[in-house]
Amino acid sequence: MKQIHGVEIPTTLAEWADPEHTALIVVDMQNEIWSPKGGYSRNTDSEPTEAAPVIREIRRLLEAARRAGTLVVYAEYVHRNRLGANLMDGPNYAMHRNADWVSCVTEGTWGAQTIDELAPQEGEFVFTKSRGSSFKSTNMDDVLRTRGIRTLILTGCATGGCVMSTHIGALSHGYYPLLVTDAISPAGQESWTDWMQSMGPSCTTQQLMEYWQVTGRDAAVPTSKV
Repeated sequence: MKQIHGVEIPTTLAEWADPEHTALIVVDMQNEIWSPKGGYSRNTDSEPTEAAPVIREIRRLLEAARRAGTLVVYAEYVHRNRLGANLMDGPNYAMHRNADWVSCVTEGTWGAQTIDELAPQEGEFVFTKSRGSSFKSTNMDDVLRTRGIRTLILTGCATGGCVMSTHIGALSHGYYPLLVTDAISPAGQESWTDWMQSMGPSCTTQQLMEYWQVTGRDAAVPTSKV
């Protein structure tokens, strides 16, 4: 640990990602965007080019986290509730004003669900949101806080959107955000990744898996940026 003005700050991956005090979040890896049958593919005649490697790395992390006893949570973005009411507003739609296609997924539908490859397991938490941050108007903070969580490991979609908003939300709610640089998307948003790395630590999937295979809190694997 390092002290800044009397406050202890973690400095190693062992201190950041101790399974007892850590949660892994999968942000917006939903059928609407990531399935070949989803709205993105139907409306753009293509698939996200980075889908396969991102899905592979998140799946590896999920398997390792569950073995290590790390809490796993999910965030799923919906635009309409189950009765069809639009939950969005002008400012949030304005961000997509130049897009060829804008998602409008309804809560409870196939499109709103996390893809099968990364599906939640029994006993894990899924938080439904209609804004970028996974903390906004959800009870995720309550769930994390009552379980003694202090670090939130960030994976999912999209780097400059909901991942970054959740990163900011983690900081504002008093959590350490830990960014997994090869388990976020889309590619081509390096400036947002650089900004998040300047605000907190980051690591790769492999670094995190290697730490979680070490039992105990004495492992001192450094993060890629601290």
